[in-house]
Amino acid sequence: MVIGLIFAILILAIGLNSYKSGGPTNTTSITSVNTISRTSTVFLNSSSTGLGSATSSFSMTTNPSGTPKNADYVTSSAPNSSQWLILSSPQSPVQVLANNSGPLPEYSSEASLNQTFIGEKCVQLASNGECNSFRFISQTGWFFDSSSDVLFIHYIGGPLVEITVNFPQNQ
Repeated sequence: MVIGLIFAILILAIGLNSYKSGGPTNTTSITSVNTISRTSTVFLNSSSTGLGSATSSFSMTTNPSGTPKNADYVTSSAPNSSQWLILSSPQSPVQVLANNSGPLPEYSSEASLNQTFIGEKCVQLASNGECNSFRFISQTGWFFDSSSDVLFIHYIGGPLVEITVNFPQNQ
């Protein structure tokens, strides 16, 4: 069962290559796979731009009943890069925070989260077709898929970015 779940999520994570993540030079690849408990698996996905790979560490606190209270993921990657964290989670969080951008908005569907963008976009073209001006876009967020117990998090990368996932405290 656990092997099947890991395999299914691995396929899902590899499928993130189609996620919109910053232009034609960015591709998504799995850089770390960690089992964090009997019921949770984490995949850290990095939008690679040739600037190095992402690394991560993990810690979790639990309620007396053994259910997650919060989970902290510390990641390091290229500054201002588009990053995806994919978690197998036993329940939906109440909040997801990043220490470099604050609370991340919750999205109502995987499709809407898939439309988010992090990176530089051209905002003004010159007459020769080259870009005169760029603007940094930071559309972060998260979505919990209750049918598969998977949490998708899109966040801005950088050195020592801490992602905190807070779960309901009434369990």
